[in-house]
Amino acid sequence: MVRRSSRPDTATIGPPPSLRRRGPFRYSGQDPVPPSQVKALGAVEALAAVGLVLPGLTGIATVLTPLAAVGVVTVMVGGILVHLRARTQQATPDGRRTEIQGAIVCAMLLVLAAVVAWGRFGPYAL
Repeated sequence: MVRRSSRPDTATIGPPPSLRRRGPFRYSGQDPVPPSQVKALGAVEALAAVGLVLPGLTGIATVLTPLAAVGVVTVMVGGILVHLRARTQQATPDGRRTEIQGAIVCAMLLVLAAVVAWGRFGPYAL
């Protein structure tokens, strides 16, 4: 989101300051993962998604599909650990439930990526 600043020659990218203070990803110094690492993990997951889909669509370097799936499995194991660690550091029941839901989503993605890796390394290789 681009919003205009008080100076007409500049613009800032990102949420307004009010959302930055209230947002779910604010960094208070006690969060388990700083925002820079969250952004890096998001970039790695996006690249893994491209690695899962693109080789199969193009037929080029199809060995990268199961390798990308193994990478997603590794990232999801880390995601589960981060969510479970954050669960123990939060004091509110709502926060705990949210972190458990995040861990469950990571576990489901881990299972899906493991099935893709098994299939592409084994009986359904491209």
